[in-house]
Parts: sequence; structure tokens; C-alpha cells
Amino acid sequence: MMTRREVMMVSLPAVGAPPRPSGDGRCVWPLWNSLAEFLVDGQGRMIDHSAGDRTTSEGQSYGLFFALAGNDRRRFDRILEWTENNLAGGDLGSRLPAWLFGKSPGGAWTILDGNSASDADLWIAYVLYHAGQIWGEARYTELASRLASRIAAEEVVDLPGFGLMLAPGARGFRPMAGVTQCNASYVPLQVVHGLARFDAGGPWNGVAANVPKLVKASAPAGFPVDWVAHHAGKGFQMAPVPGGVAVSSYDAVRVYLWAGMLDPGTPGRMEILRAIPGPLTRFRRTKWLESEILADGRVRRADSPLSFAAALVPYLAAHQENVTLFRHKQRLEAEVLAPLNHRQVAPRYYDACLSLFALGWSEGVYRFDARGGLVLDRRRVC
Repeated sequence: MMTRREVMMVSLPAVGAPPRPSGDGRCVWPLWNSLAEFLVDGQGRMIDHSAGDRTTSEGQSYGLFFALAGNDRRRFDRILEWTENNLAGGDLGSRLPAWLFGKSPGGAWTILDGNSASDADLWIAYVLYHAGQIWGEARYTELASRLASRIAAEEVVDLPGFGLMLAPGARGFRPMAGVTQCNASYVPLQVVHGLARFDAGGPWNGVAANVPKLVKASAPAGFPVDWVAHHAGKGFQMAPVPGGVAVSSYDAVRVYLWAGMLDPGTPGRMEILRAIPGPLTRFRRTKWLESEILADGRVRRADSPLSFAAALVPYLAAHQENVTLFRHKQRLEAEVLAPLNHRQVAPRYYDACLSLFALGWSEGVYRFDARGGLVLDRRRVC
């Protein structure tokens, strides 16, 4: 690995900034190019082959991020066009994208759930703002601004006694009066800080200030649970939550991922890392983090999916847990990279996405600066 990299700061315009890349499809991130062949169809639809070939707004948002990081503008435009036309009625600035698209019982491919997923919306706005700068495309920037305004109006809530936070969607997640369900994995701190830089008049600084508090409230035993419930006047509690039981599982594993990728200078980073020491305690007894851990720290399910190993790579790097980090990277080498190199079956959707986040960050394809700006390495040209 190079000790010095030529990087391009793409978070805000600057005098004397390096030239923008052309987005001409040059191979700057081989892993994305390989996995995209399995994940993205010719229309620009990110397909979860392990779940009935469904597509989610989450997947589309991740695809946009990976295509941007990989300087893959042709695929980026296809993903954006498909998302806008099929999930947002043709205009992302006027309508939040539906979160779930798939095959109906009658056999038609259509929207199956029209509610939004705010984490996907957040990522899409963040990526569009940066794409507008990187590729010099005002259309992306204008669309990002409109989408950010819609997220602020429809998905940001003021929780009594707590403050501003991102609700999981524009509708629902309010099982009774005075109760709002929240998901800490939906609010990557770097993404919220990044939106604050572009949309200074928005609610993002207020949300960012509360992200560490939400993470801490979600992790009473050091393991962030997927869902918590904010009760007006009483704070966060472990019920009522989707699924009935507060558990640290597939959603919450991203909290470790987002936290590990934070720049050391990011406000709130240390508060988050201190709130989620659970995996470090588990690794004294076991090699891999279990897939379901209850709010009190008891293991409910002991298997450990590949996505968990991927999510923990930046987290372990942040804690300088080098031996455990090496073991996790070895697993990704064996279960992601080696099969691809031998043209075998690609990993499942979620495993692939979290591996792309982890390995892209670990290998320096991209980083986040202390204010949430995206930093891309453009020397990675095949």
C-alpha cells in the first residue's frame, strides 16, 4: 500500500482544488466493478438475490455511494434514474423514495411498501451533493438540495426532552401517543455532518449533536440494539420496538461500521466509541461477534454472518485491535475476494455491501474528513 496518496477533497469547493475526474468509467475500484456485475442489473437496479430479487432504497443509496467512490458515472446515472423513476414517481425532489420494490403476489414487479426509509434518503442526498461537485453537475446538487429539504420536512422529528432526530420513515414508527421508535444505524454521524456543510439552514447540526446520545441510549450493555423507543418525558426505553424484543442484530451492526470510519477529529466520535465497547469484551471469549445479542448483553443467537465481520473492520482499526482486525480481514479475503478472483458465486447482498464499505475504507479508496466530507483517492486506476 502506498504511504502517500494523492487524494481529492470533494466536500466543499476550494480555490486551487485538483481537477475533477471525468467519471468516464475508468476502473478505480476493482472490487466494486466485480461485485456490481452481480448486484446491479442493466437498468441500474440493486438486486437482493437472497430475498426474492427485491430492491430497497437502502440498496440503491449504497449503490450510488459505491459508484461515486469508484468513479463509475455510467452506472451511477443508471442507478439514480432507476431509483427516481421506480421509487419516487419520477422526481426525487418531490417525493421520498419508497423503500421496497419487488414481485407482487400477482407476479407484477412494483412498489410493495410505499413508505420511505430515512437512512437511504440521507445517503442519497449526501451522495448527490458530493457527486455534483466531483463531476461538476449542477443537476445532482439541485436534486440533493430538494431531497434534503424534503427529508428535513418529513423525516426529522423533535423528540420532547431530547431534541432533533431522524425518524425511521415519513410514516409509522409511532406505536402510541408520545412514543417514537428510533434506529441508531440510520444516522451515520459523518453523513449528518456532511449534510450540515451543504445545507447550512437545515436541521443537521441539531441531529448530529444528538447522534452520540442516541447511540448511548441504544447500548445499555455496550451493544447497540436495532431499535429503541423514545417516550416523551421519560427518555429512551427498550420497548415497544419492531419485532417485540430489543436486540443487537443486522441493523445495529452498522453502528460499529459507521463509528469506525469516523475521522478522529469528528465531534462526537469518542462518545460513540465509548458507548459501544461490547464487541471488544466478546472477543476475549469468542472469535466472531454473534448475530443476536440482547440489550442486557446475553447472546440469543450465536452464528456470525459475513456482514458482521465486514462491519467490524473499521471499528477494530479505530481501537487498534490489530490481531482481531487481521483475523476479520482474512475472513473477507477468504469469503469475498477469493471467490470473486476465481469467478465463483458472489457474496449475498448485505454481506457484499458491508464488505464494500469496509474494504473501500480500509484500502483508502475513500475516507470521511472530520466534518463529514468525502475524501476520494483517484490514483487507484487499473
